[in-house]
Amino acid sequence: MKKIIFLLLAMAAAKQSNAQSYMQVGFEFANFDTLKVLNGSDLKTTGYTGTQDNNNQGNYFYMPIDWDTSFGGYWRSGWAISKVIDTTEGDGDYAAQLYAARPGTGLKGVFDQAWAVGQQGSKLKFIDLAQGAIVFNGFHYTNTTFGYNVMKRGNMFAKKFGGSTGNDADSLILVGKLYRHDKMQTAIDTFRVALADFRFADNSQDYIVKDWRYVDMKYVSSTLPAQGWVADSLEFGLEGSDNDPQFGLNTPAFFAVDGFLFSFYESVQKFNKTELTVSPNPAQNWISLSTKSQPKMIQVMDMAGKIWTPKATAFEGGQTFQFQLDLSALPMGVYQVTVVTESGMETAKVVKADSVK
Repeated sequence: MKKIIFLLLAMAAAKQSNAQSYMQVGFEFANFDTLKVLNGSDLKTTGYTGTQDNNNQGNYFYMPIDWDTSFGGYWRSGWAISKVIDTTEGDGDYAAQLYAARPGTGLKGVFDQAWAVGQQGSKLKFIDLAQGAIVFNGFHYTNTTFGYNVMKRGNMFAKKFGGSTGNDADSLILVGKLYRHDKMQTAIDTFRVALADFRFADNSQDYIVKDWRYVDMKYVSSTLPAQGWVADSLEFGLEGSDNDPQFGLNTPAFFAVDGFLFSFYESVQKFNKTELTVSPNPAQNWISLSTKSQPKMIQVMDMAGKIWTPKATAFEGGQTFQFQLDLSALPMGVYQVTVVTESGMETAKVVKADSVK
C-alpha cells in the first residue's frame, strides 16, 4: 500500500518573510518486492536516494550501497534497504535476520514495511534543497533482529549481554558523526545513543532496544544549536563492551534507521493558504477541520516527531471541505496538524486535553 513517506509542515507568521518546513523522510517508496532487500547483489544498485514520494520528487539524502563479488558475493559496506520481516526470538540467524528490523515494521507501523540497515562506517549524504539549507533535526533507530537475538542469548562469537549472572556491564552504542561542507574532513560534532545498555546498578533497568526510538539532535549533542544542525553528511559507527583484541567488536555491528526529520526555510510566498480552521481547540476526543480546497493529505505529528494517523471522517460543508479527526486514542499533549490541498498546505497546533470546558 503506497502512502506519503514524508511530513511537510509549513508555518508562516503574517509579519515574517520566511516559512519553516519540516520533512520526515523514510523508505516506503523503495521500489522492490516485499520481503526482499536492496544490498547491491543485483550488481546494478550502488545507492539509494531518500525521496518524498514514489515519483522521485524531492531528493533529501543519498545512501551508498556496496556489494563485493568476492567469495561468492557479500554486502561489504554502506547501506541495505530492507523489507525483510522476521521478529523471531531465539538463536541469532544471520541469513534470515540480518536485514530484519526488530520492531517488525517501519516507523509508521503495519503499512510501513521498509527501512535501512547500516553497519560500521555507513554514511549518508544530505542533498541540498534549492530553497535553502537543510537543518537535520533527528532520526529513528532500532536493532536488527539478528543483533537483538545475539545480544540476548549470545553465540559462538559474541557473549550474552549481562553474562551468566546478568551483572556484566555490557553495552552497544550507536555513534553518529556530523559533517558540514566547509569541514568535510573533520566531524563538527559527535553523538552517542544506546542500542543496548546493561551498565545499570539495578539489573531490572538493563535493556536491548526492540522498538523505534527517536534521536532528537537538540538533546544528544552539547554544541548543536536549538533547531538542529545545518549538516551535509552523517557517518555511523558502533562501539561495544564485547571486543576481541585483534578483530574488534564481537557483537554484530548492525542497526536499522527510519524517519529522518529535516527542516529548511523558504519564502512564505511559495506557500498558498488553504485557510484552515480547527475547532474545538483545546480538544478532548475529536476536532473539526475546514478548508477551501479538497484535502489531499491530513497528518498529525506530536512534539517528539512521531506521526499519528487518527481516523478522518468527511462531511458536507457547503462552500468548504470539512472533516473530523478522532483524537480519542492519542495521549494528552500538543500536536501539529498538517493539511495539504491542491492549493497548498497549512498547519495548526492542537492541544489534546483530558477535559474541555
